[in-house]
Amino acid sequence: TEADLIQNWANILFENNRDIDRLNDQRLILGKYVFGASDEELAQTLGCKTVSVRVKLMRARERIKKLTGGVHYETE
Repeated sequence: TEADLIQNWANILFENNRDIDRLNDQRLILGKYVFGASDEELAQTLGCKTVSVRVKLMRARERIKKLTGGVHYETE
């Protein structure tokens, strides 16, 4: 199913991005882009500052760009 494919990609990206995609031992990319949580929601859930979430997400996105050769997927 589409949900399985998304979860599979999230797992692959996480495994290749393990140290960058974690804050308080939680997976940020999954929360942000699969579950649709806002930066503020993630920060509240993780008990940290919103800026910490944004910095970690920025680093994770940069790493993903390198892993995929800059290819990205646009949603409608």
